Amino acid sequence: MTPNALAIPTPQTAVEISESWAGLPADVRKRRAADASQNGDRAQLRSLLAAYVVLYGRRGSDTSPRTHEVYWRGAELFLAWCENPGAVKPHQAGEAEARRFLASLTGRAPKSRQVYLTGARTFVAALRWTGLGAGDPFERVSVRESTTPVGLANPYSPRELRKLLAKADPRERVLVLLAADGGLRLAEVVALTWAQVDLQRRRVSVLGKGGVFATVSITDQLAKALRGLRRTTEAVLPIGRRRMQRMIKRLCERAGVKARGYHQLRHSCGKEIYFETRDILAVQRHLRHSSVRTSEIYAHLAEVNYLKAIAALDRAAAKPARR
Repeated sequence: MTPNALAIPTPQTAVEISESWAGLPADVRKRRAADASQNGDRAQLRSLLAAYVVLYGRRGSDTSPRTHEVYWRGAELFLAWCENPGAVKPHQAGEAEARRFLASLTGRAPKSRQVYLTGARTFVAALRWTGLGAGDPFERVSVRESTTPVGLANPYSPRELRKLLAKADPRERVLVLLAADGGLRLAEVVALTWAQVDLQRRRVSVLGKGGVFATVSITDQLAKALRGLRRTTEAVLPIGRRRMQRMIKRLCERAGVKARGYHQLRHSCGKEIYFETRDILAVQRHLRHSSVRTSEIYAHLAEVNYLKAIAALDRAAAKPARR
């Protein structure tokens, strides 16, 4: 694969791309990066970012194609911003430009803004690696979390899940339950193969974040749903993530449930585990959070429900006495 390919790099091709950049003399590498930046050559700039992530990123050559994709999305947004009238070249940006770029992302979810900011920061670091620019303009720039953890979770209720399952076909049922019972992320569902499923022991081996496998126990209803699928391919659900998202949206429309995205099914799983056990560590184990602090969102959900219950008592007390 050539270093100017725009396709999302696989781990193998990303290593090849990194070698093509790292093997250049320093002055040639700088000149190539400068020309690409000056001309807005997206293919060259994307390959530069991929090379830098492989050589200096936390996961190195194990960086997933999905991570390469989201890093580039942030870099691409920053490049587009730098092409506005009066803006500067990416390697010339200072803290003021970094803050203005972040402001341009207003209206997007905080998590998305943080991801794009990380992509832009990594891209500028890649330019510095070639000798372009000095210092990190994003060093003191961060996304302020304006949405409460509860608002971010927004899980489907047990009643809504029952309505979804009542309208689901066999494939949709598995898609819903892999998240709502199994706690899988969408990317994990896309990658799930039958070789990772052990129905006899009622568990699946999940390739999660960071390329780490973990064993997840599954419910009777998820095991039954999986048994009901025909195994015609290696993948459990041989469809892409966008099609899966559309399937959930259409299912919500048929069931009369407000569509809130696939990840909210995973939030439903975490909420129900915490409500039933009041055990944050159980939530962390099942959802495979790297930190228990991430799992604490479900304790916040429990507190909100508690306060709603007290408010309901107040409303009941204010009503006229029944005869």
